[in-house]
Amino acid sequence: MAGRFPTKFVQSPNPHLICAICGQLFEEPVINVMCGHTFCKRCIYDKSEDGKTAKCPLEGQICQLETLVLNRSVKSQIDDLDIFCCHGLRWSDSESDYVCDPDGCNEKLKYSSRKDHEDSCQFSLVPCPNNAVHCGKIRRKKLADHIRVCQHHPCNFKYKGCMYTGTSDDIITHVTLCAFRTLPDEGIDNKKQIQNLVSENNKLQHNINKLISRMAELEQDKNRMMSQLEKNNREMTELKMEQKKLGDKVDKLLALKSSPSSSQTSSSSSSASSNNTKVGSILNRISSSPTGAAPSQRNADVWMMPFQFKCFGTLRSHQGGVWALKTHKNLLFSAGGDHVIKVWNLEQLERGCKHTMTGHTDKIQSLAVGKYLYSGGADRSIRAWNLKDFTEVIVKEDMLYSGSHNTIDIWHTKDDFTLRGKISHTFGSVYALAITELYIIVGTYNNNTHLFDVQTQVHVHKLSGHVGAIQSLAVNKTGTFLFTASTDANIQLWSLENYLPIQSLSRHEASVNHVIIHNDLVLSGSEDTEIKLFKYFKMQMGFMPS
Repeated sequence: MAGRFPTKFVQSPNPHLICAICGQLFEEPVINVMCGHTFCKRCIYDKSEDGKTAKCPLEGQICQLETLVLNRSVKSQIDDLDIFCCHGLRWSDSESDYVCDPDGCNEKLKYSSRKDHEDSCQFSLVPCPNNAVHCGKIRRKKLADHIRVCQHHPCNFKYKGCMYTGTSDDIITHVTLCAFRTLPDEGIDNKKQIQNLVSENNKLQHNINKLISRMAELEQDKNRMMSQLEKNNREMTELKMEQKKLGDKVDKLLALKSSPSSSQTSSSSSSASSNNTKVGSILNRISSSPTGAAPSQRNADVWMMPFQFKCFGTLRSHQGGVWALKTHKNLLFSAGGDHVIKVWNLEQLERGCKHTMTGHTDKIQSLAVGKYLYSGGADRSIRAWNLKDFTEVIVKEDMLYSGSHNTIDIWHTKDDFTLRGKISHTFGSVYALAITELYIIVGTYNNNTHLFDVQTQVHVHKLSGHVGAIQSLAVNKTGTFLFTASTDANIQLWSLENYLPIQSLSRHEASVNHVIIHNDLVLSGSEDTEIKLFKYFKMQMGFMPS
């Protein structure tokens, strides 16, 4: 036990009151409820390596530090022990133990009340208030006698700079002749200010040292976290490479399966095609269902209220976020962060990805279909692909489309390449554009969609509802309904006749980068690497599609 003063017991304490770790009388005794042993609180905490658990040095049992409780029984026994006043003790001649000093205090105290007595004991040693260095310490009971004869009383004008010292009688005589008594007190305030500044500076220096120490700890933590992050990144890279290899194998198996020579083979080449098989079977059911005629048997995009879109499948093959989607006849093209374009047959989705086109060296952000399939990427290239054999071709461009920060530019590219119009606004950076017979529709960074009159270019309305930037827009062929895709992982369906939201599609787990309409299907590509398929359902009153 680390006491404040020397301790000597009138009778030796019971061995049960001795800590097994430090070998001294218990200080703040706490009991380990797991094994029943008692230790000093500081001793058992010092044994902990993680600050949460410690091992019992007697039986080796692990205990939770937060479960340690004060052993009130042991503390009560310690408080009742009789001890000698520490101001009546001195170190023995053999320097092995404390013995009673006949010139000191002879009081016997209870251990619990020692502080009250010893702090005010008349035999306690206190420093001389005039000069502790020269006079040393004096018994409290003799301090008044010492001060009367002390030769180190300071001059009353010490604060002005006088260094004279003497007895109290000498000081009385000196102050009448002291040369410093006539000095003005102007410098006193300055001196106090200097002392205050020195004190404040010391405090600031102390705080700086603490901050430096804390910064060193944080730097160590940062280094450990960086090391762990690098390790995690390496593992993620290895997993992505392995995932890509497996994806390539699945694509090859699906390609073999879809070839004429293997048309009679099993329909389950790999587990990765299970979702696509489900999509294909649902499409077949929809095609033959009386409530959901095939796209070729009805007018596409003619949607009559009330209706609802339901997600009925997921396409998985990309190794990065899906940023662009485009349909052509019965084909779906998808592209994104893995630098490739995937080809899907919308009538045979159960067969998985039909073909993979490679050529871009960075993320593919847009797709368009004309005479060829066109792709634009972050590698600053626009590529053209043959729609029959999916090979890259070289074409001459006669059109240019450009977007801008807070401006919509309208260009004429046939003859003189002149700027025919410009719409400047303060609604935020333009992230998506769509044109109808009535509106120029703009999706912006500030989470809103804005409608401008296509003839007058005047702002007409604002659609609000997303909590993320608008990444993509899709309008049906009649121009009456609008889909907006956002970084908030949601797709919102709007009526362009009354500007009201109709339905929210929330099936993705990350930013929805692109949305397109293909007949009665809505397809969306997301940063979660998945493509979701939603189907139009005509609703009757009280009917909800299952």
